[in-house]
Amino acid sequence: MDVMKELSTINPAKAEVAIQTITAIISGNDSSVLEKVKDCLRDTESYFKEYANVFLERGIEKFDDLPLRELQRIAVVDILAENLYVCERDWKDELDDFLYFVGELRGTKEQTLPLKTEWFHSDGDISEWSAIIDGEWKSFGMCLAGIDIESDSYVLFPCKIDKMNELETLAKAVSYRIDYAKNF
Repeated sequence: MDVMKELSTINPAKAEVAIQTITAIISGNDSSVLEKVKDCLRDTESYFKEYANVFLERGIEKFDDLPLRELQRIAVVDILAENLYVCERDWKDELDDFLYFVGELRGTKEQTLPLKTEWFHSDGDISEWSAIIDGEWKSFGMCLAGIDIESDSYVLFPCKIDKMNELETLAKAVSYRIDYAKNF
């Protein structure tokens, strides 16, 4: 199935509920994050104009450069990132940077999730490191999840394992992909 066609045929009201629910789960119902996402979904074009510089950093110059749902997905990721619920890391990230940014996430700190350099091999990659984290965080009921933004970056966030199926289902409903980061 053509993803762009599918994106344009999703019921807008159901899609907005799915996106808001995804945001609520990842942010732990952070009201300021939810309000900003709601504003974006209500009037994406105005949101785009207000944050044109942020979109431009991603190479998106005009509102109609991407389908609406794609713009909304990018906006949601940026909102979550600016509030430290997710971090975006390049596929060739260095271990020290990866550990620093994952360690600075609100979910990592709020859940007091451990991150120890000795668990990892510096010559590994994000998928390998994420699998190690999943093993270490399993006893906390947590994992490292990711949002696919169809780039060579990883958008990572700590997630309760029991929320993964719900997030995966909601993401699929709006033609997004959320999965264990180790699977990217």
